Order: sequence, then C-alpha cells, then structure tokens
Amino acid sequence: MAAQPLSGISIKRDKLESNPRGVQLAFETFLNSGLNVLDLRDSWIKLEKFESFLKPLRENKNIIVLARFSGIYPSYENIIHQASLLKNVLGRPADVFEIKMPNFFVSLKETLRGFKKALNEGIINSFGLIGWRANYIKEIYQEDIFEKLQHVKVDFNALTKNNQRVVKKLQNLKINVFSASPLGGGILTERGYMSFKNRIIYGCTLNRLKKLSEEKGSSISEIALSLLNFFKVSYAPSISEPLHVKGILKSKEIKLNEEDLRTVFNL
Repeated sequence: MAAQPLSGISIKRDKLESNPRGVQLAFETFLNSGLNVLDLRDSWIKLEKFESFLKPLRENKNIIVLARFSGIYPSYENIIHQASLLKNVLGRPADVFEIKMPNFFVSLKETLRGFKKALNEGIINSFGLIGWRANYIKEIYQEDIFEKLQHVKVDFNALTKNNQRVVKKLQNLKINVFSASPLGGGILTERGYMSFKNRIIYGCTLNRLKKLSEEKGSSISEIALSLLNFFKVSYAPSISEPLHVKGILKSKEIKLNEEDLRTVFNL
C-alpha cells in the first residue's frame, strides 16, 4: 500500500493522435530519465499502431504502467474485456488498472467484482480508483482486495487546497494518493499564466506561483509539481515534448518549506 510518492509522465490520447512525433520524443526522454511511472490513461487503445512505444514497455519491467477503463460503463464484463485487451496490447498485465468513480451507471460493488476477477486471473496486477468516498473503504474490504488497491487519484494541486483533507485521510489509511490533475489541466503552467481568462479566474494563485517561481529560478509548472512532492502526492503530468519531461525532473530537485507553502496557498 502506502509507499514513497511516484513521479512520471502520462500520455493523453488526443496528444498522441495530434502530435505523435512530439509525444514519441518525450517518451524517449522519459525512458532515459530515471522516472518510473507511465500513465497511459485511455491512450492504450491506440498504442497498437505505435510499436516504438510498445517494445520498450515490454522489455523494461521497471516501468510502472498505469491505464484506465475507457468509457462510462465499467460493468463486471466490460472490466474483464478491457483488462484482457490491455494485457494483449502491452504483452504483460498492467501494473495498475483504474476506474473513475463515482459512476452513476455501475455500482462500486460490481466494479470491485470485476477487479477481483481480473486480479485472480492475472490480467492486472493491481487496481486504482479515480475519486473517493468514505464508504468505499468498507466495500473494498468486503471484496478482500484492499491490499491490491495501488492508489486513489484525487483532484489535488495548487488550485484545490481544500482537498488537503481528503489527501490526509487517505494517507492515514496507508493509501497512496495520486494527483488526478497535477497542473490543473494546463492552468498551472507558464502558458496558463499568460491566458487572460485564467488570470481573471485564478489570478491570485497564479500570481503567487509566479512570484515563487521567480524566487526559485524555476517555472510555474515546476513549482506546482514540487508542491505535490511536499505533500507526498504522486503525479504524472501529460507530456507532448521532451522539455516537459525535463521540467518534471527539475521539480523533484526543488525543496519547498512551510513559508513557501503559505505563499502559494495564502495561509
């Protein structure tokens, strides 16, 4: 269960389709970076067309591969079906297979039954949840697969300080916490800072991040990721060029303190 926070990259399906060359170069940089998490999200559905991605994943067992259920109906049968497809694509079981919860179409109980079957058959190695409710823990225990819950993804970043309570509760339960959107969907970047719309809506936080980034000699996104390091939250931001990977590496070198935290969150 709970371990040292992880860091890596994610590959979004839209970027893979619109900029395959940029994503490929970023992926190659990732392979030589020492980062160990690759979050495929639902881009795994398209990876059969990209052998240059699949071959390194099949050969490098040190890469922790995350992927998620695609669609809005994660029934028992659909989980088994997609997990099997994913295993065929990767040539090995996914390290973590995720479901976004809560889901209004399928109960958590049915979802967990699907995970349990996939785990028993060796189709996946562990599972993850995106989103969390207090009653989930009881249902996971009832299915006797708590030790296979690798992490929970929570909407936590520099813009969502109120979710610190959820993060702490999960960590107290010895559950790894992953940021569902480490850079706020691109808001917590230099490009996001330059957006007039973002400056209107998130101006205070962005201005504080900008000030701290200038003091540290870093970018806004690097400061935002280093904040997750401070809270021991794992992250894998989306990439589309090698520079993004280098920024992730630099974020791991930045050391924030309590005063920096008060600056960012205006405490």
